[in-house]
Amino acid sequence: TACAFLLAKPVIFDEAEVFGSEKIAVIEASCNMRAKESGETRFERAVKEVKELAGKVAEEGGLLTVILAGSEAELIAEQSSAENLAELYDLLDELIAPGNLRCGYGSADMDGAVAMAEEYTKNNPTAEVAVYTAADYLSEGGAEVVDVSAAGEWNAAVLDGKAENIDNFYVFSADIAVYGRDTDVLLNLDVYDTNFDKKTISLQFPVRCNSDKPIHIEFNAENSVTLRDRPVYSFTYARFYVVADDSLPYDNDFVVYGGEKHKIRIQYYSTSPNAFYLSTLRTLREKMSDLWDI
Repeated sequence: TACAFLLAKPVIFDEAEVFGSEKIAVIEASCNMRAKESGETRFERAVKEVKELAGKVAEEGGLLTVILAGSEAELIAEQSSAENLAELYDLLDELIAPGNLRCGYGSADMDGAVAMAEEYTKNNPTAEVAVYTAADYLSEGGAEVVDVSAAGEWNAAVLDGKAENIDNFYVFSADIAVYGRDTDVLLNLDVYDTNFDKKTISLQFPVRCNSDKPIHIEFNAENSVTLRDRPVYSFTYARFYVVADDSLPYDNDFVVYGGEKHKIRIQYYSTSPNAFYLSTLRTLREKMSDLWDI
């Protein structure tokens, strides 16, 4: 909504001072921009395109402002001109320095970035805004949305994973999706430290995925011989994952914690010590410790 508001430029300028050629570049730095194709991320392509834009603006004697839309909007360079072009290049190169990519693993603060850009369009009604992203934003009012995604990009993702205790046994389920193509994927589930012998259970579920359509998969006794022969009543953690040579590996697995043994509380009341009860309780604890924490 904020991007649409900016791109439509709903501002009435009254005697605003008009400068020369001025551009504002907004670079998205969300996890989505870490998608990689041919060894290069979307974020790296975006920064390189902004460097090209900086050279063109400098040749025209204009000004360039660069805003980074990471977890918080950040001003990288303000109204940079030809005189400090080398300094601007260095700032942009720092964003994609090897081992120090300034692209986050969360969402982008596009609202904050748009608010920053609006300040420059208020002062200069001829200023042009360019948003470097792979997301779909409404483009109108003279603003430009630069799509830095590459042909061939696709993503397999585990969207959610759950372990629900039903009648003292766990049912495991996951939501997965593939974006950018129709393909078969293999959903894996590893359940660690199960039951009293602390063994790991590994399950697989082949899934046919249609592009952009999430699918819900449930592992239970009806569709898994392993769970039918070995129901899970306790575990340390479970990991859902897909093995895929996709463009964004960071969302290929999902871990669920919990699943410890349920505790049974026993209350005994007596007006005097009872040796028989104490002996029976010790025996009961020994026999039931494999199933529950008492």
